[in-house]
Amino acid sequence: MAIGRFFCNLDKNCSQNLKTSDMKKILSTGIALLFMLLMGWSSLHAQNSSSNDEKNFRFDIKTNIFSAATAVFIPYSAEYRVVLEAKTFKKQSVQVALSYMGPSFLLNSFNSSIKDSTGGISANGFRGQVWYKFFITSDEAPKGFYIGPYGSYATFKMISSRNSSDYVTGKRTNLAVVTGYQVITKGGFAFDIYVGLGIKTRHWTAGIEGSQFNLDDLNKVKPIPINFGFNFGYAF
Repeated sequence: MAIGRFFCNLDKNCSQNLKTSDMKKILSTGIALLFMLLMGWSSLHAQNSSSNDEKNFRFDIKTNIFSAATAVFIPYSAEYRVVLEAKTFKKQSVQVALSYMGPSFLLNSFNSSIKDSTGGISANGFRGQVWYKFFITSDEAPKGFYIGPYGSYATFKMISSRNSSDYVTGKRTNLAVVTGYQVITKGGFAFDIYVGLGIKTRHWTAGIEGSQFNLDDLNKVKPIPINFGFNFGYAF
């Protein structure tokens, strides 16, 4: 069946499910957006560095538009994220992120390519993340170098469009220590990049016996215990 073929042969046939022209469009758009972001950040950072005036930022709101391509349950899920950060003490802040997860481009491409009666796959889920940051440079929170604990939990459900009782649910937890650097310009543009190491667990379960989804293939992919990411937005 089509769903079984998708999961059994994903590693071998991803290129068949994605049109080359569509992939090139996504890559070129992503590169262009990243280039414009970096150019804008460089310009704003240069302006900020030339001024001795400092603003006392206490909050920031951020996102990452690139996570809408694929995230967390790669390559099936896309993430739509909102990040909120608040200064708690002179050298500390707390950051919380909430995300809705839907089908990735690969999953949507697979659905659009289905031509038999097995139907496609619908998908949805959510993710929550929490950081607590201790800033270790002369800057006051929430900017500068930081280190601290990080935790996240995510759940994602894929459902056969032909039979709503036939589904798989993935759950992932992540506990880590992360370090990163957040730049906040005079105008309030915030860019936060981080890396960390910790423990990740991920497990899939099926809703019924004899599911079209291949649990063996899903569960054999183990998450990498390294954290890396970035967010950008506005501080105030």
